[in-house]
Amino acid sequence: MNVLTNYMSNSRVLKKLDNTDYKYVKNLRGLTSIDSGTGVTLNDSHLSSTLYDLGYYMKRVQERSGIPLPFWPWMRENVVIPPSIARNVDVILARDLLPVQLRSDVPVVYETAFVPNDYVGASNYADRREEIEHELHKIHRFDTYILKTEESVERFVEAVNAVTGESVRDAVHHVPYFLPKIGAIGPDALDEKFSELRPIRILFVGSDGSRKGVHNLVEALNRIYAEHPDLRSAFEVMIVTRTDLPRCNFDVDTHDYLPREDVIEAFRRAHIFCMPTLKDSYGLVYVEAMASGCAVVADNSPVRREILDDGRAGLLSDPEDPDNIAEKLTSLIRSPDRACALAERARDRFQRRYHWRHTGEQYLTVLEKAASAS
Repeated sequence: MNVLTNYMSNSRVLKKLDNTDYKYVKNLRGLTSIDSGTGVTLNDSHLSSTLYDLGYYMKRVQERSGIPLPFWPWMRENVVIPPSIARNVDVILARDLLPVQLRSDVPVVYETAFVPNDYVGASNYADRREEIEHELHKIHRFDTYILKTEESVERFVEAVNAVTGESVRDAVHHVPYFLPKIGAIGPDALDEKFSELRPIRILFVGSDGSRKGVHNLVEALNRIYAEHPDLRSAFEVMIVTRTDLPRCNFDVDTHDYLPREDVIEAFRRAHIFCMPTLKDSYGLVYVEAMASGCAVVADNSPVRREILDDGRAGLLSDPEDPDNIAEKLTSLIRSPDRACALAERARDRFQRRYHWRHTGEQYLTVLEKAASAS
């Protein structure tokens, strides 16, 4: 089976943008390690890249000049698939950007996200009618539609039915992220990490700290430091963010950036990963923390509830309440055995549900079904 992704390998814009959604598509080349008969290629068409990049720069010019420019919205949302790169392709796997095929009719598996109403400031599905109808059009246009959580599948099916009266349950599939570069920490390494329990190492990693809840985390840690003098030497903190931090009354190791290998090492050393995010459509960093054997403290959104097995594989906090965050952290700092047990459950859930081999097989099942139906 030959799979073409819509990631444009010659796009100068995509190479510059530090966007997880854009970079994620490149991971899918790792599907060949599960099935040697599957080949996954990136879109190396210069026509595709040129049109996309031109749309990006036209948008910036319009924003700065106020002069309306035509066509750039179409160029920013769509990816042109010339016949030359569609030749011998069995299925196209597209993420977010919409493939427009020129003189070819290859089956398309399209994946995206459908965020909760409060994420976009809507009070109900009716407020999102235009968006939902647009997504329904994609379902009619493409062969298969993928969302990344079971909760989002149910929510999307409900939204489409509420707005249009149409049932799309059979057309929408759940396939978690494929993360071939993330492997689970071994049992011996996890035991060794939690044999060193003083100080407890707490980690936060989030480039946009304001959105990821770093200010409330700092406030929670300040309160622990002030209200529990006996714990002041019991924990140490590392924060990786580009956001300026408020005053920290505790000792903290701060970085605005770390190389990938240093981030991996930070996860492997940390006992607790805490990111009480205020706004995050998914949060791959939680999955990485689980794989690394961290006790996770997250927000209480439906997506994080699903990732953390409704609180069995991590603690769920009110991200806008520093006292609640402090309560969760204090319970783990005071009881390292509880933190260790939580880390073990997180690692085990990663192995069962989010390990790259498991999610890769789910991808291959969906892709093979779409390709064989053509």
